Amino acid sequence: MNQGPSMDLNSIAMLGTYVPRQCGIATFTKDLHDAIVDRIGDRNVTVLAMDDSPESYDYPRDVGFQIQAHRQADYRTAAELLNINQVDATIVQHEFGIFGGQDGSYLLNLLRRLRMPIITTLHTVLDEPSEGQREVMRELARLSDRLVVMNSIAIEILQRVYNVPRDRIAVIPHGIPDLPFIDPSFHRDQFGLEGKKLLLTFGLLSPGKGLEVAIEAMPKIVAKHPGAVYLILGATHPHILKREGNAYRDSLERRAEQLGVRENVLFHNRYVTIDELCKYLEAADIYITPYLSEKQITSGTLAYAVGAGKAVVSTPYWHARELLADGRGCLFDFGDSAGLADHVIRLLDDDVERNAMRKRAYLYGRPMVWEKVAGAYLDLAQTTLNLRSDKPRPTLLFRPDRPETEAIPEISLAHLFRMTDDTGIFQHATYHIPDRFHGYCVDDVARALVVALMNHHLRNDDSTLPLADTYLSFMHHGFNRDAGRFRNFMGYDRRWLEDVGSEDVHGRAIWALGSTTAMAPSGSMLALATRLFNDALRSVEDLNSPRSWAFAMVGIHSYLRRFAGDTNIRRMRSNLAYRLHEMFKRVGDDQWPWCEDIVTYDNAKLPHALILSGQWIPDHEMLQQGLRSLAWLVDLQLGPDGMVSLIGNNGWLRRDGSRAKFDQQAVDAMALIEACAEAFRATRDAIWIRRARKFLYWFLGNNDTRSVLYDYQTGGCRDGLHNDGPNLNQGAESTLAWLISLLTVYELGRYDSTDIAATTNRETRPDEVVPSAGGTN
Repeated sequence: MNQGPSMDLNSIAMLGTYVPRQCGIATFTKDLHDAIVDRIGDRNVTVLAMDDSPESYDYPRDVGFQIQAHRQADYRTAAELLNINQVDATIVQHEFGIFGGQDGSYLLNLLRRLRMPIITTLHTVLDEPSEGQREVMRELARLSDRLVVMNSIAIEILQRVYNVPRDRIAVIPHGIPDLPFIDPSFHRDQFGLEGKKLLLTFGLLSPGKGLEVAIEAMPKIVAKHPGAVYLILGATHPHILKREGNAYRDSLERRAEQLGVRENVLFHNRYVTIDELCKYLEAADIYITPYLSEKQITSGTLAYAVGAGKAVVSTPYWHARELLADGRGCLFDFGDSAGLADHVIRLLDDDVERNAMRKRAYLYGRPMVWEKVAGAYLDLAQTTLNLRSDKPRPTLLFRPDRPETEAIPEISLAHLFRMTDDTGIFQHATYHIPDRFHGYCVDDVARALVVALMNHHLRNDDSTLPLADTYLSFMHHGFNRDAGRFRNFMGYDRRWLEDVGSEDVHGRAIWALGSTTAMAPSGSMLALATRLFNDALRSVEDLNSPRSWAFAMVGIHSYLRRFAGDTNIRRMRSNLAYRLHEMFKRVGDDQWPWCEDIVTYDNAKLPHALILSGQWIPDHEMLQQGLRSLAWLVDLQLGPDGMVSLIGNNGWLRRDGSRAKFDQQAVDAMALIEACAEAFRATRDAIWIRRARKFLYWFLGNNDTRSVLYDYQTGGCRDGLHNDGPNLNQGAESTLAWLISLLTVYELGRYDSTDIAATTNRETRPDEVVPSAGGTN
């Protein structure tokens, strides 16, 4: 085949976190940027920086565009900017947590729009990903011209776990500063450590780094080398600091005190510049990485230490096993403080061995200096650009085989915050103004709790976590322990208006508590939610409402995502599932596959529960009953032209064929969307995604009166659809139904058509079903 004309690489875009944000990828992106600029000039390199908070950062002039991680419009705008400026190639720094959407899926919407070659550097490669992470990584591999990894172990995982072809993977080592090979004592006087032996660990502090193991090795080391000092250099990771404060650092200091080595363990609690870091590295005799898990595919701090010619003692995580092979370092077992101490003592005792190890490491690191790493990236970018010129890749902005999210509004939580006070969420609103006359109810607070945690879980957005605390507190207060049931209505004066709420309220509360158990971001929230969940379950089997069973079953599935081995809860799931399935078999037939002679409200929650239980008990007949009944409900409410006409509450749908057209309620659309999402997860048939989106469009005008129920200005949702248009009030129930529906469809947006096609038209095993906020385990 004739090669097309080569194209000169003149401009690069770099996407990732960026300094002054405190994280390893930000430092990596900055160092790579500077090295590339040294080769092609700063006018030809643009940085797109990922922001994790609305306050942003005081970025240097290198940054040309900022992307708020949780704002989808920013990703689309960034793609448009790069395309307009005809950038020759884009280099992406990837780690799941720095991008918005579940498992960082928002990034995919940006990459799908780019017209230039894409090179993606993987800072995390998981060998046991969640289903969502697997889907995102496969799509990332499909969209990228090359995936860059930093060692051979990552190649094997990408091929085995994600089916990435070998020729799509390039290996470029982690870059390092170009430091001279010098005697460590040269810089030691700058730190007041003359005559000491310096052991060093640096980087952002967080549990999992295993620093307590190194501290526990110090008494043995100090007994042999009293002048040994272990310096822990670095600030607490900002996200850990926000959630837990300095609890981890404080525990390390207490442990050093308990072991009697507080004078030999130094903590420098700050984020150091690269110049400062280099001086500390040059002064160190031994570098220690005592990480607790082997599943770390790359470590920038380890690369820096090897490149600086340090004697390294490390646990055998993936990157360390490869980088420290052939005598370039020492490995000790995870958690083995005695083994760590033995290696350190031996190296401090034997200057010849230590210096030989240092030299081997330093020479191995020469190809890793940033100048050479930048050259490798530029060569790879030129290669991909030439390949594109020879074999252009079509730009698919709109793909008919894939659900798009462009026509779906951005997630706005403004009305959720407006309707919430320090007690709970108000039931009603007059227009969009909270109505205090009607107070609160457990029904709405349960939905609000699910919204708050779904938003955090799917979008990595912490802003709703304080709301979740408020909602869970309300539910805790709403549980009547004497009756074993939840109350429902509370007045604005904070007095309960009843001792026991309806059965459906109880089921809905269990659904919310099960969801909280699955998504709780803290141990204290998990503890309270789990306790309430188990207390509330004691009365479930006494309930008679099939909807209360269904809500409880979905909550149980969420609970079992966290505690899959809970035999009593699994037994209760089976009891409720078979009871509900028996109702369908007893009452329904081929023309009326339903469990009652009337179809009323929250209908799709019933087949949703059967689909979940049928997968996980497992019971194939139950699963098929759920899918068949859901398909029947969909056919009743989704016309051949795609128009949605929900069953009205002014008479419902009866077995004799009589049907009310109005009033239509948002919770019914929500139930259909959630059930369609679970049907997709069970079958991988893309038709369920399309159906979920059609029902979401009911909120946006795809309904009998062509009325838009979602208020783009307030972020609220109007209270149902009448024959003359929407109810103009924007209460909690409708707004929460809209938000759950929207978050559910956004979550579905991460699936690529190639992954759907690979599994369509075959039975899905339970272990392939995707966990969701709806409750698979």
